[in-house]
Amino acid sequence: MTDNVAVTAGSGTSVATDDVGGVHYQRVKVSDGTADSSTHLKIAAEDAAHSSGDTGIMALGVRQDTPAALAGTTGDYQPAIFDSIGQLYVTAGASDIVVTVTPTLDTNAYASGDLLFDSTEAASAARAAGRTTLLESVTIIDKADQKVAFTLIFANAATDFGTANSAPNPDDTETATIVGHVPVTADDYLDMGGASVACIRNLGLLMQTSGTTSLWIAAVNGSGTPTYAASDLVFYLGFLRS
Repeated sequence: MTDNVAVTAGSGTSVATDDVGGVHYQRVKVSDGTADSSTHLKIAAEDAAHSSGDTGIMALGVRQDTPAALAGTTGDYQPAIFDSIGQLYVTAGASDIVVTVTPTLDTNAYASGDLLFDSTEAASAARAAGRTTLLESVTIIDKADQKVAFTLIFANAATDFGTANSAPNPDDTETATIVGHVPVTADDYLDMGGASVACIRNLGLLMQTSGTTSLWIAAVNGSGTPTYAASDLVFYLGFLRS
């Protein structure tokens, strides 16, 4: 079917059009809300009161079970996205958070290179599943006052790195879940008498979660031979969440 079908007005009838390049386009009336609003699209003034029966255009959104950008780049238009039960995705909660983690330790003496503890959840490390988070600080309470060096491992899944007090043994797939690590040295500790505290600042370690808001931490012993009670290490993890 061709465009621009001619319309011949009957006696006493006019059709409102705009002439654009020699082609007439029919005008569409948009109501200002003062008259006949039931048959026209209403444009409401700022701070105007709602009236029953007002007409408008429905704002459409897109179901997106896993939140992701639908536009190509910053500044592009895209629709609002909703989860599987129709809730609009919003960013909630403060951008910064301190997460407390108390892993379960083996109570026998460790050897150099042993796994101090396996994956332990750091909940709400990110504000939404799959989002990035910046680890800024790690504070360690060592109730046993062992003050040993070790390496803290961060993963985006509850990876099985092995058995505590044995050598770590992840396969390639499990190792691929590691998103960062933080070394803790003996010099990082402040002796408090019967306990010690380590504080590592300004880390700026950017990590990304996967399918959840959590990260998981594990640790590998350094060269010392510490002995702990089951809950002798407590970690305070300071995150800046995007």
